[in-house]
Amino acid sequence: MVYGSGEGEPGQPGGPCWGKINRVSDRQQKELDYICQVLRRWDPIGVAGEDSGHGTDDEYDSYAPEILELLQSGCSPETLTRHLLHIRLNEMGGAYANFTADAEVADELVGWYGTHEIKTH
Repeated sequence: MVYGSGEGEPGQPGGPCWGKINRVSDRQQKELDYICQVLRRWDPIGVAGEDSGHGTDDEYDSYAPEILELLQSGCSPETLTRHLLHIRLNEMGGAYANFTADAEVADELVGWYGTHEIKTH
């Protein structure tokens, strides 16, 4: 599968959500999907699940490839927490820091990545 061409719908093959990752295996796709689910629960700017007609369900999906790369590199929960804080404040224009929420998500993702087994069939 080829992703990141900028064509197609967000979150779909060829869509913008998969950022830097151009080719993904079935395993990576499942990992990205899981990370997207966690990011929607994190919801730092309060738009996940809104029925605004503007397609906000995928608001955070574009951050998943970056996060997967950090997890693959063996990042610590502290490093991922700092990354999530940066996303919240600098990339999303969040008005306030929520270190506790960011740290909880980072702990969840780092713990999950270190122990998960994803079936690709």
